[in-house]
Amino acid sequence: MEELFAIPADEPEERPVKSRKRGGVFKFLLILILLILLAEVAVIGLRHYLPEHETTKSATRIEQTIIINAKAGVARVKELVDGLLAKTGWFGEEPDPEEDPYGVEDDDFDFAAVVRINNDNIESITISPKLHYDASKIYKTEGLGDAAVVEDGGTRADIYGCIIAYNSTWVDYVNTGEDDTCFLYLLKDGPAYNAAASYTGAGEVSQRFEMLALGEVRTDGDFYYAFAREQIELEESGKTSKHAYAWVYRLQDVAGEIKIVDYTPISE
Repeated sequence: MEELFAIPADEPEERPVKSRKRGGVFKFLLILILLILLAEVAVIGLRHYLPEHETTKSATRIEQTIIINAKAGVARVKELVDGLLAKTGWFGEEPDPEEDPYGVEDDDFDFAAVVRINNDNIESITISPKLHYDASKIYKTEGLGDAAVVEDGGTRADIYGCIIAYNSTWVDYVNTGEDDTCFLYLLKDGPAYNAAASYTGAGEVSQRFEMLALGEVRTDGDFYYAFAREQIELEESGKTSKHAYAWVYRLQDVAGEIKIVDYTPISE
């Protein structure tokens, strides 16, 4: 039986098989790169010609999904290539992995893309791991501590995108008194909508939105709750003042669109 499966030392049959495997790996990698490039070109075009259209925002979410899947695909390709190289003996002893000085990256979604599509006026937007539920603080929302933490990257991207877009367009509304795009991100006739509609300073003051930090997102099944911190500079009657706020935004999915219901302060 051993003679049936024995391969002579000078038999070259295995070489084409290995070549085909390597070719398949690189072809798969090339397809991934082309997919990313095509998606990026399409989204850039939409952002240029239809910056505020819902199609553009949907395309951004698709772009994020492709990037996430591409990262996973590249990781699989890397593992396969590493395995092939290890079999050939090309790898020596593997060095210890370097510690990431910035901590663990959030690869669930492309936060930079979310900021890029939704922001025009906020000077600094970050994700802060320090913004989360803290039992030692006082919240107006009952049962917030029992709400589940949202881990899904796509959902968090939608929540963050709505908050960013609202605050960015709110600056336009305050500074011009005319551009009311910000109301599109508020639940009509909800507490936040009514508060914005009754604001009398639009066109009378000047606002700079210096910083927006976004944190943990939770849900109780009916609403989403997002922790945020803001820093705003306000100029009124020739006087400039700075204001810092810490909020819990309450948001709701309305027919597939995220809307802000209200936002309440966090007390120490």
